[in-house]
Amino acid sequence: MQIVSTNQVKLCQVIDSNSQKVPALLYQTKLFQQIAGYPKERSQDAMKRAKEEFLERKGQVLILIVEGEKGLTIWFQNEELKPMVKKEKPRDILGEIKLEKLVQEMRRNEGIEIKNRFYNIKKYPRCFVGSETVEWFKNKFNISTDEAIKLGQKLIDEKWIHHVTDDHQFENGNFFYRFYADENEISEVAHIAFNRFSEGLAHKNWDLFLEIITDDFTFSVPTGQFKGQNIGKEKAADFFKYVSETVFPEGLFLTVKRITSSENTVVFEVESEGKMFDKPYHNQVAISFDIRHNKIAAYREYLAVIVYP
Repeated sequence: MQIVSTNQVKLCQVIDSNSQKVPALLYQTKLFQQIAGYPKERSQDAMKRAKEEFLERKGQVLILIVEGEKGLTIWFQNEELKPMVKKEKPRDILGEIKLEKLVQEMRRNEGIEIKNRFYNIKKYPRCFVGSETVEWFKNKFNISTDEAIKLGQKLIDEKWIHHVTDDHQFENGNFFYRFYADENEISEVAHIAFNRFSEGLAHKNWDLFLEIITDDFTFSVPTGQFKGQNIGKEKAADFFKYVSETVFPEGLFLTVKRITSSENTVVFEVESEGKMFDKPYHNQVAISFDIRHNKIAAYREYLAVIVYP
């Protein structure tokens, strides 16, 4: 039998032998169940009851008398009581993942493999495989296969990726998916290139266009000093200088009529107007850009009918 104060013990909820929640007392890692309570004026009765309980249990069970401001309570140690284990809310790993950052990591060199792929002879540019992505997710976040599939589907639902023909949700198999950013990227690079190309023709400033072409840049023109296919950045610089200084010294101005694209190629159908070799010039032209790694790898030009007013 032991007498303690209220600041030495802690009230808590436990589970009894009938799997019911009951109040209990925690003292020095041991759990106690209440026997009775007495007001201060009956402290002697409390002491007597505690001794009786102790003797009844033949001294084999610890009895506690807890002294409080308003009275005393008697408790006995009950080893059948079990502490209540607070169930922690499962961690929402998928909810913690920032999709924008994830997409950036997926598209880096150390991310998933993005490349042109073939299925039934048809080519699907700049795509990745569902099963490979599932494994990448599992290794990166230490998640299950089901969680990895849910993460892939979340990327589809929130419009970061899509199946290349939009026929499937995200699946753990040999299915091809593509980032929307990769689809838009080709068009964006082509439009930047066309604007810089137009600037060169109109104002003889080719520096910005030359910055966006590859070192093995190829270009083909149907007529003139550079007729046929030409290769290299230096050759391109010579060609555009010749165009601005000799062919269109007063500038050539383009008006876009139509834009089409196929895989990594974007075609601008334009009307051009100015003076060629000091004569009025008006023509319909198709200008084609091939895109590779955010740069222009090839340029082709197709003339329609030269019109002299």
